[in-house]
Amino acid sequence: MRRCLNEELKRAIYNPMFLGALLIGIILSAVNVFEGFSRAEQIKQLTQDSLISGMQINKSCTGFSLFISWISLHSTGFGSSLFYFVLPILAAFPYGWSYSQDRRTGFFSQIVMRTGRHNFFLAKYMAVFISGGIVILIPILLDLLLNAMLLPDRVVRVSDMLLPVFDYSFAGNLLYTNRWLYAIVWCFLSFLWGGAFASMCFLPGTHLRIPAVTVLTPFILILGIDTLLGAVQEFLDINLFELHYLVRPGTTTYSPYWAVWAVLATVVVITATVAFRRIVCNELE
Repeated sequence: MRRCLNEELKRAIYNPMFLGALLIGIILSAVNVFEGFSRAEQIKQLTQDSLISGMQINKSCTGFSLFISWISLHSTGFGSSLFYFVLPILAAFPYGWSYSQDRRTGFFSQIVMRTGRHNFFLAKYMAVFISGGIVILIPILLDLLLNAMLLPDRVVRVSDMLLPVFDYSFAGNLLYTNRWLYAIVWCFLSFLWGGAFASMCFLPGTHLRIPAVTVLTPFILILGIDTLLGAVQEFLDINLFELHYLVRPGTTTYSPYWAVWAVLATVVVITATVAFRRIVCNELE
């Protein structure tokens, strides 16, 4: 089992698809850092101009805080918005291709003969989940560290109203009481979301044998479910969450604790069940 997992992780990480998805994420992260630093410089210049003109300015302005520019909270930035829009595709890109290719190339049968179906299922699912989580976590964590190098760590205040994080947001209160713990929590959640989206690649199976369809499955499913939830919300006039916005903290949409954990658990249970039935029970028949 361990050997099989190591082989699958190597295939997941040491391949052009993983590196390509990671590069795209890092580029979008760099774009966001540039946007945040430029905005901070503008605020700094405005502050200096105001001081010269004799205006009283709060020197602890939250607008300079690195957390205002962090990709997860910088909801109005181009880099941040695009990163979270393509996040399901980036998560599926590293190893979503392999599930379709393994059957077509014959690797599927060879590895099962050596390790057994159950071991291959566990190794494949864990490798897909971990690779999807890593490719999402690294750009988010790198963005946070780069912002920490360029911008000061200042207290984020509710009264400044610069962040769309409220009491109904997941761990929203934590941002204003322990901002670094808040960042750690959301980095961990981002890893889980990346893994959950990557695991959706098991849903279409290998029968179509079209890798592009496998990779786009999480993105298409999320758009479809969000469209349905939006229609139900409008028809019943009730407050519902949207899957696409549950993934990020910097949003004004409804994202309670129960919704985040319930959706994550549901995705993992469904994808693991489907993967088990396909790999262990049906896929080789």
